[in-house]
Amino acid sequence: MRISAKSSLQLSVLISRPYAERPVTGPKMKLATRMAGYHGLAQRCLPGRALPRRQSGLVFLLTCLSQIGCDGGSTSEIHFEQNASEPNFNLSPPEVLQTRAIDNAFVEPRVTLNGNPVTLQPSTGTNWRGSGQVDQGAVASISVVWIEKVGARELPLAEYQKNMGVINSNQPVVIEVADYEIDQQDEDGDRISNLSERIGNTDPYDPEDPGANFAQVLVRHIDPADAPEINDGRFDAVWREAQYQDENGARMSINRLMIDRGATRLDGDTEYYWAAMHDGEYLYLLVFGADQGRQTPFGDSILMYDDDAIEIFWDGDNSRASRYDGINDFHMLIPLLGEEGAPNRSDQAGGRMAIGGNSASFPRAAVDWGVNVSSGTDPDLWEVRIRLDEADLEIGRTFGFEVQLDDDLNGGARDVKWGWAHPSRSDSDIDFTYRFPNYMSTARLCRPGNNDCS
Repeated sequence: MRISAKSSLQLSVLISRPYAERPVTGPKMKLATRMAGYHGLAQRCLPGRALPRRQSGLVFLLTCLSQIGCDGGSTSEIHFEQNASEPNFNLSPPEVLQTRAIDNAFVEPRVTLNGNPVTLQPSTGTNWRGSGQVDQGAVASISVVWIEKVGARELPLAEYQKNMGVINSNQPVVIEVADYEIDQQDEDGDRISNLSERIGNTDPYDPEDPGANFAQVLVRHIDPADAPEINDGRFDAVWREAQYQDENGARMSINRLMIDRGATRLDGDTEYYWAAMHDGEYLYLLVFGADQGRQTPFGDSILMYDDDAIEIFWDGDNSRASRYDGINDFHMLIPLLGEEGAPNRSDQAGGRMAIGGNSASFPRAAVDWGVNVSSGTDPDLWEVRIRLDEADLEIGRTFGFEVQLDDDLNGGARDVKWGWAHPSRSDSDIDFTYRFPNYMSTARLCRPGNNDCS
């Protein structure tokens, strides 16, 4: 099941006052915090719901913890509690940082309460523990910055700040992961965030790396008169003119294992790859899927990513932001099979295509596709044509780009997912690009007669 797009962190500010006679001011209030990655709990904890006066803090906390156990996820709770016996922070990095691109052994939180550092110690896994204190009736301001140790330097990756106001009563607050400020963390001033540079394996301290217009893939130009027929899903001769290698000379393989619920191939070892070319009006994509005899085609799901499908992502201006901008950050899904179980084609009834839930809108008429389902010696093959003007893709301007492949082995929900640029999974499944466009790589359309894009 796909992770909810409403992934969030839960912040609960609680003062336990079981009886009305308990004084409002005077005693010290202990600050206890527990943070961890979380999916979809906020709607069920109902932070705006009135709490009983008697043992209100305890009741609310137990409600949230109970729902953590039922949901199987985890939450982030910050609460002020009078006379807490063993207050503690228990912090874990926001999910967007939990990727192979960043070694969590070198990621630490820096927390301040009213400007004063809170001392933290490593706990279990990626958790950190500590404690702080504030007077009841005083103002509380909290800052959490996640840094990565890079030699003797500390590289900020994500920051959250919250002015809680005066702490006199229960004040539950929900903080979504998107509330972390990521895009403004830019040590070298090149307008690429530190996190994006770490994901892209470039130097966050060097404004010339990757450079203002660097692209991982340079997309070759072809004569419009030679453009391929798209809807047949066949390998036309002009595809030999397409770009099949990145700037490092590597094939553009879709071989990074992101989701594994029964993968029959190893991470880094698939026959899946993609190629691209353009004619000044359209971007043409060719995606090779399973070889003949290795495919188990299914098209039985309402959600297209639960079937055999490709997912195409692009960021027209390569803004590399940590959230979709609703302007030119796009996500498209094209299954292998159409509604009637035949190869999926845009010129036939029952052709299937969807725009991702976080994507900017994109007209169906601006994309054409044709699919060949593996038979004989041919592999699964997707041909896709996208209008450049509707996609906000300009010749000579670098844009964000990514291709991923969903694999349904036995019907029902998706079993496996593979990415081209997305980091591979480690101990658990990860799937970030549909929520965080800064996980895309880059490409650029070469000008006519200049297919090295120089």
